[in-house]
Amino acid sequence: MPKIKTAITFILLALTSVCHGQTCCTGGVPVLDAFTFSNLSKGQLGAHLFYGYNYNNDLFFDDESIDNSHISRKVSSVLLQMDYALNDHFALSLSIPYLWQKEIVDLSLNNVEYVNRGIGDISVWLTYSKKINSLNLNSAISLKTPTGSTNKEGDNNLAFPISMQTGTGSYDLAFIVQSSWYFGKQRKFSLENQMALRLNSKGNKFKAHPNYKFGNQYLIYAGMGYHLLLFNLVTDLFLGASYQYRDQDEFDGGFQNTNTGGHWVNSSIGMNVFITPEFFFSLNATAPLYRNLNGLQLSTTSQLSASINMVL
Repeated sequence: MPKIKTAITFILLALTSVCHGQTCCTGGVPVLDAFTFSNLSKGQLGAHLFYGYNYNNDLFFDDESIDNSHISRKVSSVLLQMDYALNDHFALSLSIPYLWQKEIVDLSLNNVEYVNRGIGDISVWLTYSKKINSLNLNSAISLKTPTGSTNKEGDNNLAFPISMQTGTGSYDLAFIVQSSWYFGKQRKFSLENQMALRLNSKGNKFKAHPNYKFGNQYLIYAGMGYHLLLFNLVTDLFLGASYQYRDQDEFDGGFQNTNTGGHWVNSSIGMNVFITPEFFFSLNATAPLYRNLNGLQLSTTSQLSASINMVL
């Protein structure tokens, strides 16, 4: 048993030193998870402050869970999103993220610890919203710019692994289509659906691995909403599940990083509480249901998020 634990430890250290397995996201800020659609009229400004916490301590080899006491990762992200309504249907949004990441690899006699923080990749969004009777439709397209770090170094003067950098070094596109259909007496129930896609290009700013490309990301979400008055406050409750697939990352020359990508199925529960029609806060919790990953990867154990949303 000690030999097996030692072997796993050295494999984890090797993965960490080079580029290591993918964890909560495709590198940099969680673009698809943190974006919020606004309900604005022409000329109005909107603001959203998002906080997300992702704890990663589940170790997987393909679809098998491995007992893990050697490596853990914590990712906190704060994202400021500003919106401006061009008219009653189209709006422009700017997303500015800040990330704090900490990873610990237990080597029994000594620990290797990585801590990195800083501004991530800034995104510009164009959104379209339309209401058709009891159906709300939203769509968005985004361009993510390489403003985050790609070669930041630790105390040992060695660059952090690629997945610990706050940026991807690439211009990436994201697409989101979302719908809410209200039904039942007084429209207290709703069906919530979302499809999202993130297309990543090669990052040409990494010194150790030039032209490294994070895998494309595909997301489908379906859930149910219930809308009620709670302590005289309009409240939305949500329960749903999501399926996510990510391609494997690629090194320069098209060689795949075999310890990245795979399939994730997650459950989520959340709520919106409206203090006024123009000011509300959101809470959300996510837990994994099923994972089938490529190679050896560290994956999400739990994920929490909160946001404050307002019309200025």
